[in-house]
Amino acid sequence: MKFIVICFVLIILFAISTHPVFAQDTIQVNAGWNIIGAKSTTPRNSLITEPSGIITSSYFGYTSGVGYSQPDTLQAGTGFWVKTSQAGILINPTVPVNPCPRTVNYGSKTYLTVLLGQQCWLQQNLDIGTMINSSQTQTDNSTIEKYCFNDLPVNCTMYGGLYSWNEAMIYTTIESSQGICPPEWHIPSVSDIEILTAGISDGNLLKAVGQGIGYNTSGFSALLAGAKYSTSGFADLTTRFNLWSSTDGSAGANGFYLALISSDANLYYSSEVKNSAFSIRCLKN
Repeated sequence: MKFIVICFVLIILFAISTHPVFAQDTIQVNAGWNIIGAKSTTPRNSLITEPSGIITSSYFGYTSGVGYSQPDTLQAGTGFWVKTSQAGILINPTVPVNPCPRTVNYGSKTYLTVLLGQQCWLQQNLDIGTMINSSQTQTDNSTIEKYCFNDLPVNCTMYGGLYSWNEAMIYTTIESSQGICPPEWHIPSVSDIEILTAGISDGNLLKAVGQGIGYNTSGFSALLAGAKYSTSGFADLTTRFNLWSSTDGSAGANGFYLALISSDANLYYSSEVKNSAFSIRCLKN
């Protein structure tokens, strides 16, 4: 009974990280008892630890009506308890690591990337598709359509294309969809963007040098690409970065986005009608 009490108390302390940039089956653990889960069925003896030798107990599973067991195999989607002597990482070496590549070739461009924590981002605004004039509407067809600020192609080259929310999402409302991003990448959700900005109180950390008062210590290199607003047209080049998320909002009429302003350090979360055209940054799956 003592073991059962310990387990229920320590469920609160578990930490699981499965972001594929680090590894597809990588688990953060704290000193003491942890409840863990595997994304793939794994022989318990195949797990390795960093630092090595931190596991101080067997792995314990629990089946309702049966009780506790010490399985030889950790089944995917099932919780197990294990005790460690200190904080560290459990790694399933049978699952291939999915690294953050230095560059990504997509369309006719090569994009740099940046690894921020466990997130792998394109370091440049997406510039994919065929430019259409600002008097035209991006529509659901077989062509990715983009606006270039002031209808000048050079601005797409420098700052990336501007896309309505629906165009960027390829006319789906499923959060974290690939949209117009390269294969194995997706349009970030609000939650993804909140992970990016967690612990950042100064938006200038995210802005590229020369973009307002940005000093880009994060390496994210946000560009003040402006926007094409549904009511007022092109505006805010060199003064504002609007980043669409894939999170739908306001009964489907609006999409959520992050904004950075040239003249201050704030992070602005807001929503905007989907016909407005903003920048896109892709995040690796």
